[in-house]
Amino acid sequence: MTHFVILWACFVVSISVLPATVTAGALPTEFSALSDQEREQVKKGTLTAEMIEVELTTLELQTLELSCDRRTIILRIQLAELYWEEHDLKRAEAEYRIAANSCWECLPIVDSLRIKAQYSLSLVLAAQGFYQISHSDGFLRDALAGCNGSEWCKGKTRAILLRQVARLADQMGDATCRDMYRESLRIFEQEDSGDSTEVAVSLWLLRKSLFENLAREESHEILTRLLRLIELRPGLKNPSRSSVLSAYGEDLHADGDDAAALKFLRDAASMQQLDSASSGCRTARTALLIAECLTDLARFDEAKPFFKSAIETYASCGETNPPYFFVSSSTQFGKELTNHGEFHAAEEVLLHAVSVARDSLPLTEDAHLYLLLELARLYDLTGRSELAEENYFRALTMAELIHPLADPRVANFLEPYAEFCFEQGDYKRALPMQARAQKLWEGTLGSNHPASSLSTGRLSLMLRKSFGVADWAGGVSAARVLQTRAWRARFNQYMEALNLLTEYQLIRLASALQSDASHMYTMIAETPPEEDAVNAYGTDILTLKALVWEVPYARRRSAFTFADPYNQALADSLYAVRAALAKLYIRTSFADSGPESKNRFDELNHAKRQLSEELLARHQDTIISEVLANCNANGIASLLPLNSVVVDYVRYDHDITLRQTEPRYLAYVIRPDSSTFVIQLGGAQAIDSLVSRYVEELTQVQNLDEAEFGRISCELYRHIWRPVRAEVGEVQLIFVGPDGPLNSVAFESLVNSDGAYLVESYQFHYITSGRELNRIYTRGNPDVEPGNGLLAIGDLDFDFAAASSVDSGSPSLTNNQDTSLVAADLPAIRQRSILVRESLLGARWDSLPATREEVESVARAWHDRSGENAQILTESEATEENFKQHCSGKRVLYMATHGFTRVQPVTAEHLAKDADDDYIELIAEQSPLLKSGLVFSGANALVHQTLGQYGEDGIATGEEISCLNLDGTDLVVLSACHSGTGDIVNGEGVYSLRRAFEIAGAKTIVSSLWAVDDNMTRDVMMKTVSQNNLTIGAALRTAMLSRIGELREQNLSDHPYYWAGFVCSGDPRTKLFPDDRGGNSK
Repeated sequence: MTHFVILWACFVVSISVLPATVTAGALPTEFSALSDQEREQVKKGTLTAEMIEVELTTLELQTLELSCDRRTIILRIQLAELYWEEHDLKRAEAEYRIAANSCWECLPIVDSLRIKAQYSLSLVLAAQGFYQISHSDGFLRDALAGCNGSEWCKGKTRAILLRQVARLADQMGDATCRDMYRESLRIFEQEDSGDSTEVAVSLWLLRKSLFENLAREESHEILTRLLRLIELRPGLKNPSRSSVLSAYGEDLHADGDDAAALKFLRDAASMQQLDSASSGCRTARTALLIAECLTDLARFDEAKPFFKSAIETYASCGETNPPYFFVSSSTQFGKELTNHGEFHAAEEVLLHAVSVARDSLPLTEDAHLYLLLELARLYDLTGRSELAEENYFRALTMAELIHPLADPRVANFLEPYAEFCFEQGDYKRALPMQARAQKLWEGTLGSNHPASSLSTGRLSLMLRKSFGVADWAGGVSAARVLQTRAWRARFNQYMEALNLLTEYQLIRLASALQSDASHMYTMIAETPPEEDAVNAYGTDILTLKALVWEVPYARRRSAFTFADPYNQALADSLYAVRAALAKLYIRTSFADSGPESKNRFDELNHAKRQLSEELLARHQDTIISEVLANCNANGIASLLPLNSVVVDYVRYDHDITLRQTEPRYLAYVIRPDSSTFVIQLGGAQAIDSLVSRYVEELTQVQNLDEAEFGRISCELYRHIWRPVRAEVGEVQLIFVGPDGPLNSVAFESLVNSDGAYLVESYQFHYITSGRELNRIYTRGNPDVEPGNGLLAIGDLDFDFAAASSVDSGSPSLTNNQDTSLVAADLPAIRQRSILVRESLLGARWDSLPATREEVESVARAWHDRSGENAQILTESEATEENFKQHCSGKRVLYMATHGFTRVQPVTAEHLAKDADDDYIELIAEQSPLLKSGLVFSGANALVHQTLGQYGEDGIATGEEISCLNLDGTDLVVLSACHSGTGDIVNGEGVYSLRRAFEIAGAKTIVSSLWAVDDNMTRDVMMKTVSQNNLTIGAALRTAMLSRIGELREQNLSDHPYYWAGFVCSGDPRTKLFPDDRGGNSK
């Protein structure tokens, strides 16, 4: 079953939620009516139920007031206890009821005997199944009321009773249960010094309630405490260490961290196999969780044996209500088989479960209904409509019989049936059912509840798609109102989630958010452009796009802005852990990763998680307010410089039907006069195919085909630029926000209808979204010290052995040194990058001799024109450690070195291997900035594995760079190939070196989109830095135009490979030479 990290994934009643009934364990001695001597007699067999029955009969003959005789009540309770120990719950219940009735008639509420009878009767009822719980709760509440006024019911006795009340309240969804758990825990800690079995049990029950109510952070803390407690008290059996490990894995799985979850679950499973006393159903639950994790990691073939093991164990284990667990796990397995197209196997599993459910599971059990629902879905997907409808109808009819008509659980069966009818074209049945489901959710849970907003969105989609066919009041207008309402509720839920999620969870959230946003984009696309509503939708585009990307930046600013020593210490510790994680990732990428590396990964990931959660808890409010400030078209338009425009691209899944989508693009244009336009660009398949061919042409360095590239570029222009050209108007500066594969396109290189490159008409400045302008133009922290000077790195010695050496005496230019710029000649090809397809294993970095002249020329020009210090690091001094030591506080960083990017994500094929083998790959998926980096002197020591255990390794990943403090840095020039590429997330941009430097605080970044020739890079960069009094973006464009002109004058190819590889992002006001730092003026 797929778990989302977003908070609303578990709200709809699911087949994976199993009832937590109270088993008939031993009665606590505090509530026993047997004395210690009598309990010993029971053990020895000298006191039996038959003997007590004889005494009761004798008393009946001796007294007429049998019901009020205290000795008679005691005997009834003792008899019930003995029946309980023999697992004869019905006879035990009967005796306890007689005793309880006598207590009500004869004894005060505070009498210990009455409290014992009510407590014990409650436990027996609860142990008999979920549907006895409400009756059990009444008896237990009476017992608690008596306990509160009783001198006998104090200390541990009261805590035991209070905990049992909490358990029943928990099962009935009463939120007060957690306060009762905490109160009972407090009492046990006072009574038993905090290390008893009772403390462990109370912690365990509180954690379970917290987990089921999505309080993940506190759940983690309790599990960590339980593990420590079990280590201190090895004799503790309840809960067992394997149970705690399994629960820890369950927490991680629910958070979406399946790779880490597997480690805990496998350890738990190994312990359970060795422990003969381990519960069979608990073992089955662990196997089921392993299956779920493997399925979520696209390793379903590995998951199958665990599903089967869980089902077989549930079928044989002797705990309470095994058919429920068997049917639920079978339904889950059948669902996954269906999802993976294994329809025949799914049908076998589901039909077998149906036969078991029919024979041994009451029709009143929800598990039976969800089984029918899954069987209906299977028949639906395999084209057996009659069987599908039969089972959809049966499931809904039974749900309506079992649950009250106003119960929202009925909606779980209405919605799939409505979808089936809708896809069959039966709109007249589908719409009323969906409308009823929507009212059930909204009427019970409120319009802002996740289930309500999802249901409202589905109803809106049905209304839009059936318009003109089904007669429905309001038609399309009503659909828009519903969709807007649904989206607003969903958006608020996402905002709450943004405050709580870790870095990896945010990455997963981005995908879920874009999926939800696609419904809104579909409505925008289907709204006629002449309607005023289109402009209003622009706020949603501005809000949605790259929303998740803004959060790490806002968190960093929040962490460093507040003058709080503890807060700063937390942030420093987190960055130290992230840097250590990056180093471990790089080193294991160049060598086999043994168990020590894997254990170290686990430790660092755990520390990263804990520090992140604590830091998050301290700054939730400020983060979202910063991300969403001024987020509307008018606000962004007011920030635009004159003669500029925003063109924001969005790739989304357009709703064709409820089940079918088509990827498409749209563009959103904002002008300085606040006029906005939404422009449909059509299907994404054709555009993405052109982008793929475009990138391929730019990477065929030895076989550049100018004519073919011209055709592809012109065709791409007609798809993505010509439709927006009219709305862009006659402007000079374009803030372009690509999405999806468009992040790989240099818009300057597109060829228009006249055969000219777009760079000849416009200056492009790259943003993740229009909202980024708000951060660019309104950011400012008066406490940040402005940077001073330039640090330039080039001509590195990658074979240098001492990668971790530090030499603070690196050369600087003085006033009497030569300041002339050196012209560049056309070079032989030498690329300063590696585009990694599998791993870094075996990568070796070649020297880049042309970069010495490049950095020296840049440094001379800088020093001459700014008067500030220009520091150069070359050869053995250009180490990673020296870079990290000297970069902070510089106004400009100029990096002329190799860059690398791992472009192949972890696939199902990778994940089909053993988890231990691909563990480092999974780590990279969780922290995508690990997959790009800059290379420094000494990096080839990794190839030869000659590094010591400690120190820098010559490679600074994006993860490490994002941890630097570059708040005073105006400009970073990444004169390294692929520095602007990385993992592309639709709607979120690229996880690249550019992003890493921006998170670190740098204002403006110049980065590259492909592997540019070494000498050509030097030439373009030299032309860029030779421009006086221009912004860096304008200077880069001027250099491109100059390069194009030179190539044409020499009758050489002006293929964009030779000039268009670099793009500018960040603050467009930044100048290379700091005659004016720009302020906040346009």
